[in-house]
Order: sequence, then C-alpha cells, then structure tokens
Amino acid sequence: MSEQAGTTARMDGHVHRAAIVGPGSLEIQVIPVAPAVVLSGELDIASADSAREALASSVERGGVVVVDLTNLRFMDSSGVHVLIEAAKQLDGKGCVLLHGVHDPVARLFELVGIAAIGNIHVLACDVDPFLVHV
Repeated sequence: MSEQAGTTARMDGHVHRAAIVGPGSLEIQVIPVAPAVVLSGELDIASADSAREALASSVERGGVVVVDLTNLRFMDSSGVHVLIEAAKQLDGKGCVLLHGVHDPVARLFELVGIAAIGNIHVLACDVDPFLVHV
C-alpha cells in the first residue's frame, strides 16, 4: 500500500510537489510554464518582428516555450527563422514546442527540416486554443 508524503497543493504559480512512497515510487512536480504564444493568420516578413517580440519573454525565461500554430494559415521563411532563432537562444536551457502544426505549415517544416533541430518539437493537434476555456 502506498503512502503520500510531502504534498503541497499550490497552483498559484509556485511549484506543486507530491511524493508517493512505496514500491514503484513516484514524485510529481507541477511547474508553471510561461504562457503559450498563439499565432494566427500569416507569419511572414511583415509580421516576423511582432512574433519575435511575442516570444522574447518566454525565450528569456527558458524552459519549454509553447507556440500554438493551430490557426496559422501561412508561414514563409521569415517565420521559420523566428522559430529557429528562438531555439538557438534557448540552446541548453529549453526547447520550442510547436503545437497544432498542420498543412501548409507542416509541409514547409518538412521541406526545411525543422525537426532536425534538437530543441524544436513539432506536434500536430486539432485542439483550437480559443475553444478551451480557462
């Protein structure tokens, strides 16, 4: 029978820790991350600086930088460069998680080989972040 120890249930931006002691012990940590950056519409040369600025605080903080692309209809090489720059700035202290990647952006990522960058992770997902109520 398992026994719980050291549990703090604070979800106000502080670390939540729980330890389950016994066979097959499990330690749980819920760590708040920077807010996701949700990009919609078109990420091209005209909007690249805005996207870079939106990512800046998350990149500076480090850890997992979540970029939701569910509602992104178009991206050109300028947008790819913004994401690669963020990954390079995070090198050794975090990664870029690209959520909701679908065509035509998925095809662009495949062509440029973005998945070959070690700290960029691409996920296809159909959950629209605007439909999730917090």
